[in-house]
Amino acid sequence: MLTNLTTVKFSKCKGDKSDMEFLEYILGNAQVLKAVTIFALENLLVEEDPWFRAQVLKFPRASPHCEIRFLSWKLPPRSPNPLMWRCRRIKGDDYMEDDSNGPEPNNLIPDTYGD
Repeated sequence: MLTNLTTVKFSKCKGDKSDMEFLEYILGNAQVLKAVTIFALENLLVEEDPWFRAQVLKFPRASPHCEIRFLSWKLPPRSPNPLMWRCRRIKGDDYMEDDSNGPEPNNLIPDTYGD
């Protein structure tokens, strides 16, 4: 499986030990991996505490061409629709927000987002 894996979308990442071990394993063993998109709790991706991103980016990568994207997710405060998610795509200092309806964060960001 890991010899053919090119794309990973990891939703609802909480940054706990099992999440970190999973990401380290995938990054370290998927030889043709091109893109990993991590939908992490918003508090893991705040500018003031870059620990989570720094840890993930330190993991050794079996694929030299792997790009890692971090997206945050949360329920908006006082949302009339409990299934409305707010996602923020993080790329350097640029932010793109998208309010969408859907049960899973991985349904929010279309695959056409490029860098």
